[in-house]
Amino acid sequence: MALNVSRVDVTKNSTLIRLNLNNASTAESPIPSVEWSLFAVVYVTVAILGFLLNGTTLLAFLTDRTLHTPFNFTVMHLMALNVVSALLQYAISVPGNLYHGQWLLGELWCDLYLFGQNMVNAAIVSTHGLIAVNRAWAILNPISYRDRNSRRLTMSMLLGLWVFLLLVNFPHYVITGLVYRLPTATSGCKFNNQPVSVYAVFLSVVVYTIPILLVLALFLAVTFGQTFRCCREKNTSARLPANNQVASSAATEEGTNTQITKASGANGTKVLLKAKSRKYLFLSLLTASVVICYLPRTMFAFLSMVTLPNAGAWLAVYLRVANLLYACEVLIDPLLFVMTLDKLRRRIGQLFRRG
Repeated sequence: MALNVSRVDVTKNSTLIRLNLNNASTAESPIPSVEWSLFAVVYVTVAILGFLLNGTTLLAFLTDRTLHTPFNFTVMHLMALNVVSALLQYAISVPGNLYHGQWLLGELWCDLYLFGQNMVNAAIVSTHGLIAVNRAWAILNPISYRDRNSRRLTMSMLLGLWVFLLLVNFPHYVITGLVYRLPTATSGCKFNNQPVSVYAVFLSVVVYTIPILLVLALFLAVTFGQTFRCCREKNTSARLPANNQVASSAATEEGTNTQITKASGANGTKVLLKAKSRKYLFLSLLTASVVICYLPRTMFAFLSMVTLPNAGAWLAVYLRVANLLYACEVLIDPLLFVMTLDKLRRRIGQLFRRG
């Protein structure tokens, strides 16, 4: 944007010189030929399929009121963020990957692209953490989850998430993406973290790494908790009378609309265990996808501080592979929910049959 360029150049007292140099380099340097690389193919695929898959999943949620559960509101929030990410980040980045990294879309599109990288990505990673918290709560303490989980609580958590990101993460976008951003004509569209390198590392830990580690920690806690509970129940069940009835409270499995109403005895126990096993399966798949796709990218900030022989060469390769894995999560998220939520899968089938 012109305003941002002027603000940076005023501090350097070189506005006219910089504009003249950019105009001269543009006139002398023709637009390079298109070159299809692996990154260009992946980002085109993620942009198109990410928009279609997440958009269809979001549409299914919005058009079926029975899917408007507290947990699914967090899922809808994630689907909406993935749609925005597919458009603002991956679709906009395609020309840069086609033209040897040169940015040809101008300053305004660069502002939007960096906003997607900064705020939207941070919100996506944090939302995965909120989803993991919800699933772990539902598994470890289903009675408390049934009584206290509500739409108001979900909306409060999502609002708190955005307030946190605006206070902690948004200043990084303003400083490194607007004020101190280098000219796109010579340096491409990217953040300039040099003026606030410590702040950038702080954000890598607080905003990106901690939510991923939280997902992993919750999965381990649920795994150990379930193992301990199964061992304890086996020991106590041997001492119970044979005609004992196991009563379970009314509960609802989000997305499947399966009701466990006043269930008793062996049948009620089996249904309750099946609901827990589905939640655990979802949490397991979520943890695997987050760790594989997100953790390598967030670890780059720490690896770049390590002094090793030929670090620049292998770090460049590492970053490219990590970016590819990071992009894949946009496609994995909707597939993960469609696989594990029966009611959502049926609703999507209805939308296709109507179409």
